[in-house]
Amino acid sequence: MHSWAARHVLEQHAPPGGVFGFEKESKAKKNETAAERGAGGAAAPPLPPLPLPQQSSLPPPHDVMITNGNNPTLEAVLRLFCDRGDDLLCEEYTYPHVAESLALPAGIVPCPVACDVGSGSNGDDESDGGYDDGGGIRPEALDAAIAARVAARPDGRAPKLLYTVPVGQNPTGAVAGRERRQKVYAVCRKWGVAIVEDDPYFYLQYGNGDGDGKAKKKKEEEGSEEEEQQLKGLHGLGASYLSLDVDGRVIRLDSFSKVLFPGVRLGWATAPRAVIDKLVCHLHGVALGAPPLAQVLTSALLLRGWGGGDDGPGGLGGPGGGGADGGGRGGAGPFAGFERHVQTMQREYRRRASVAHAAASRHLAGLASWRRPAAGMFLWATLAADLAPVAGAALARARSAGVVVVPGAYAHCSGDRERPCACFRLSFAGASDEALEEGIRRLGAALRATRGEMATE
Repeated sequence: MHSWAARHVLEQHAPPGGVFGFEKESKAKKNETAAERGAGGAAAPPLPPLPLPQQSSLPPPHDVMITNGNNPTLEAVLRLFCDRGDDLLCEEYTYPHVAESLALPAGIVPCPVACDVGSGSNGDDESDGGYDDGGGIRPEALDAAIAARVAARPDGRAPKLLYTVPVGQNPTGAVAGRERRQKVYAVCRKWGVAIVEDDPYFYLQYGNGDGDGKAKKKKEEEGSEEEEQQLKGLHGLGASYLSLDVDGRVIRLDSFSKVLFPGVRLGWATAPRAVIDKLVCHLHGVALGAPPLAQVLTSALLLRGWGGGDDGPGGLGGPGGGGADGGGRGGAGPFAGFERHVQTMQREYRRRASVAHAAASRHLAGLASWRRPAAGMFLWATLAADLAPVAGAALARARSAGVVVVPGAYAHCSGDRERPCACFRLSFAGASDEALEEGIRRLGAALRATRGEMATE
């Protein structure tokens, strides 16, 4: 597993200079997991001092470890870096588990950073804040938020961490482009802030697509070559923060849960080796390592079932493996089988996103605005101005009609579910096409009924 993950990180996220601790090791050393290196009882080296330096001649060696999923790894990162009373920078609307279950119970203070979410009136707004991308953190807002916290704290200390989900963001579905990420990274360098890049939806990038999803289903089932070329697979997924990391301030978390199957509780983390060594010690202390059964089953799928092993055709050590083109599209590289599976997932999620967008266009026009999803599994919508003040009542009416969406306040990083919010999150991950159509129809009916009541008062 470690060998596969390490090679994959080199192919997908190599930072400038390509400095990785495992890059120059022998093949035998590569096959030894980071967990095995860190479990011998010797004290791991201390963490580098924070805040991190603004400039560095060379980035420190990065390393990879197999984890028991992103949630427990994120908890470990917060334990390592944050003390009670510390600030945690994050998107204003963020993965609810971070605030509710990790930060606030530990006395860590989530600090909201304003984001562009691209809720265009017709769902097709393609740009945000002057960036030609799918939204995300506003660099100038991040700079202002850090400056405000520095001014407000008696010790004048900047926050240590920025937590971000840059692709298919939960809940907004935003996809940050390279220019935006470069500017966010520059702000973090300016203030000495480390970046926790939580990227479980990275492989679920499929573009905006077109049509209503149902018409596309038959076309895609027929195997259109043009459709296949439009699928990103493992290529064209954009620059990660790790790929921009020049001085070792990025901690990247990847997961199999969204791209293989939920509940696998298996992933990998990439970070400076000093951080990885600490995370390894923590993982072994609380869970005795990543789950062995999940590792065995996933390894069998990736290395033998899909032909990505260290030996034999397409493996790391066999013909087609190794080299810059070892994982080439349609080739026999170590990731060819994984890429075919990723394309299957991208194809299906693109179709589901099209179904949800088309249904919203039919039933929510004039009631809400949204961006057509381009990654992940969520559609983030903002109620029309007249409905915004009664958002709670409107969504409660929808619940009475058997439709449940996540109110935007539930995802605000403050953890305050009572705060006014005109937004909501709709998931298209598990519902059938028919259920999506009917659910969004009922949602629209509930919103219209609420508007009608307002007109008679």
